[in-house]
Amino acid sequence: MPHPAQQIALQEYIHSVEASTERIDRLTEQILKLLPTWRLAPVVSALQALRGVAPTVASTMVVEVGDGLRTPGSL
Repeated sequence: MPHPAQQIALQEYIHSVEASTERIDRLTEQILKLLPTWRLAPVVSALQALRGVAPTVASTMVVEVGDGLRTPGSL
């Protein structure tokens, strides 16, 4: 970079991307570790039968949609 401040800013952006990537890897690992014991794992497996649906995507979809057992307004 032509100016030292630009190099510093670039390096900070690079560190931020690396930290985010590491965080995603850690969270993905935890999801995959917990998935087999989750009661909704069969639903996740069924969603993975669709082309391009990874375990993390399927897990997220199941969490977002819910299990159908909750009633409106309950937490």
